[in-house]
Amino acid sequence: MKTSLCLFLLLFSFFLHAQDNVSTINEVFTSYQAAVVNDKGIEAAQYLDSHSIAYFNKILENVRSADSVALESLSLPEKFNVLMVRHLSTKKEIMALTPQKLAAFNYTHGWGGKDDLQDATLGKVKIKNNTASAPLVKDGKKTDTTYTFYLEGSEWKIDITPFVHEGEKDFQDMLQGKSENEFIFGMLELMSGKTPSRSIWKKVI
Repeated sequence: MKTSLCLFLLLFSFFLHAQDNVSTINEVFTSYQAAVVNDKGIEAAQYLDSHSIAYFNKILENVRSADSVALESLSLPEKFNVLMVRHLSTKKEIMALTPQKLAAFNYTHGWGGKDDLQDATLGKVKIKNNTASAPLVKDGKKTDTTYTFYLEGSEWKIDITPFVHEGEKDFQDMLQGKSENEFIFGMLELMSGKTPSRSIWKKVI
């Protein structure tokens, strides 16, 4: 009897811990969602995990030191990101960037799926060890988008790198017969109202 009671209490403790994690993950998503939807890039970047920050660190390294040959080896989303930062920023601003600030910069310039996040919720959260995932739900229906979370230290963080890889197909679909570079330069001019200079192909340092 005593053994059964101990086992019950142990299982009940695990259940409560799991429920706490689910609640925390939903709170993290809601806070991240509000930051993205309300164009608060610095706040949104605070919820990103180490995988995401490593991705932005890679982009930042390319912004500063990739020449035209190196840029052509990048994926279309990565190349667009690098050239966008160079087109919209001064050298001084680029040198002051950190991976977190670069993430915030991207959110400020329309990155992050703002339209998808508007009025969305998370579906059922599944947790395995230090990883969690949940589908994005919109208009009461589960979408094809899944959010992944990692427990880092004592905090659940969002991994946005799967969206970066998925974005490759979206970019390719938007080419509509244009070359990658024609598409990028057209998008940059549309974003800024200025024709991009050929100098953005040159490394900053």
